[in-house]
Amino acid sequence: MNLIESQVMTNVVLLASLPRNNAAARRLAAVYRGSCPKQIQTSEILSPYSQEQARSKTAHYRVSVAKGNCAGKFLVFGTQNVIRAGKHTHAHAVRSTCNFLKALRQSNILHRAAYVSVLSCPNTVVTGRLKEPIIPNRLDEDWRVSSSKRFPGKAVTIPECRVVPEIYTSDRRFIMPGVSCPEQLFKATKVINDIATIACDHTNGSHGGK
Repeated sequence: MNLIESQVMTNVVLLASLPRNNAAARRLAAVYRGSCPKQIQTSEILSPYSQEQARSKTAHYRVSVAKGNCAGKFLVFGTQNVIRAGKHTHAHAVRSTCNFLKALRQSNILHRAAYVSVLSCPNTVVTGRLKEPIIPNRLDEDWRVSSSKRFPGKAVTIPECRVVPEIYTSDRRFIMPGVSCPEQLFKATKVINDIATIACDHTNGSHGGK
């Protein structure tokens, strides 16, 4: 990876599912002396803060928290699924989501027995930068690279990989959305480095071919 100058996670999408299986629901019902509703109902408390107003009795909120322990953008669905998108790491995503759900319980928006049953991170966005300038003509000649007038970047196709990176020739940046595991990140990064070996201008540096 000798042509990669930097890489950092810039967005982590986390999915939190609240519904439990029947056995776990019965245990919680015995502890809290009541069962958790199967749906999240709309709330007069949270509705004024939602960027998208609910049109039915079942919640569908879009809430943005600017700072604090709950920072991030949240989608709250009536099906007891919560999606959080925000900066930094997976640990930040888990902490922010758990604190956000705690705040909803304390505000009586969620039932006091509504806790997370499953957490997953189906999408992580990684942004990086190449060490050397990119020669557009060389980049376009690579069979894995394609472009569209609708998007400024050059899309990179990676066989048997759901990650589709985009390379920006103007400032040497690249973006890799859809990363869900370390193996995908390593494979996509290796392809970007291989393309840079051919497409970058090595006259001002000594990284090429090593």
